[in-house]
Amino acid sequence: MAAPEWSETAMLVIDMQKDFILAQRGSPLLVAGGQDIVPAVIQAVAAARERGILVIWVVREHDRFGRDVEHFRRHFYSDGEGPTVKGCVGAELADGLVIADGDYKLVKTRFSAFFATNLHHLLHGSGIKNLVVVGVQTPNCIRQTVFDAVALDYHSVTLISNATAAATPQIHSGEKYQRHEKYRSSCANVARMDAALMLHQVFRRACCLSIIISSVEEEKAAEAWERKMAFALVSHEFGLLFEALSDGLKTRNLELSSSCLVLATWLSYMLSLLPDTGVRGAAQVCLMKQFITILKSARYTDEKALSMLALRSFMHDQDIENVKGAQKVIYIGI
Repeated sequence: MAAPEWSETAMLVIDMQKDFILAQRGSPLLVAGGQDIVPAVIQAVAAARERGILVIWVVREHDRFGRDVEHFRRHFYSDGEGPTVKGCVGAELADGLVIADGDYKLVKTRFSAFFATNLHHLLHGSGIKNLVVVGVQTPNCIRQTVFDAVALDYHSVTLISNATAAATPQIHSGEKYQRHEKYRSSCANVARMDAALMLHQVFRRACCLSIIISSVEEEKAAEAWERKMAFALVSHEFGLLFEALSDGLKTRNLELSSSCLVLATWLSYMLSLLPDTGVRGAAQVCLMKQFITILKSARYTDEKALSMLALRSFMHDQDIENVKGAQKVIYIGI
C-alpha cells in the first residue's frame, strides 16, 4: 500500500513513442534528445511503482489521414502514413517502456495531456493532488501540460529534468527561445531537479513548479533569500518597479512582455507574504488592469495561468474594487 503522500501523486509519462524517440524511424516529429532519456524514464517509472504512485502513459494516436491532428501538421499525413498512427509501429512505446497492470493509458491529440481528454477527471477521482512529469518534449507537450496542471490547481508539479528532453539541450534548459513548428515558445523556465542556484527558486515561485530539495535548511535559506530579494525590489523608490513592469506588459516585444509577466507574477505573490508597507497599493494600481487584460485576451495557457496566479495574490483585499472585478473575471469570465 502506498504511503499517504505517494497515494496523492501521479506520474505522467508523455509521448515516449518510437516516432518521437527512434531516429531510424525517420519521423518528422523526432525529438533529438529523446533516445538519451529512455534509461532515466525507465528508472523514474520503476521508482514510482515502488512507491505506489499511479503511472499514466500519455500517448498520441492519430487517424492515418490526420483528421484529428493539429492543422499545421496535417501535411505529414497526406499519404496515410503519418507519425504515431494508431495501430502502427511508430505509435508504440520505445523499447524498454511497458505499460504494467495498474498503470493507465491516456490518448491525446494535442500538446497538453489535459486538452479534450478525461485526465483531470481521472486524477480528481483518484484523489491525486501532485504530479511528476517525464517524457518529451519540453517546450511543447511537457510545458503545455505543466501549465495546464498549474491552472487546474494541482498542489505541486515536479519536472524531472534528466527524464525529459527537447530537440537540443539549450531548448530543454530554457536557455534559448525559438519558434518550433510555428508554435510560439515563450518564457520556458524549466526548474531543474539538480539546480542549486537561487535564481531557479524565483522562477519556481512564479511558475508554480516545485523542486525536490533534499535539505530542509537549504529550502529555508532559499525562501529567506527570496523574501529579502523581493522586499528590496518592491521597496525601491516606493514601488517604482511596478510602473516599469506595467509598461513592459504593454509592449509588443514578446520576449520582454513574457519576462515582465513572470517577474510581475512573482512579485505579486511575494507581496502577499511580506509586511505591507503601502507598496501593495502601488502594485494594484499599476498591474491589476494589465493582469485582467492578459487573463481575458491571452491566447496561450501559460500567460493565463500566470495572470490568474497574480490576481489571486490580491484576492484577500475585499475592499478594493479592482479586485472584485478580478474575481469576476476568474470565476465567471474564464
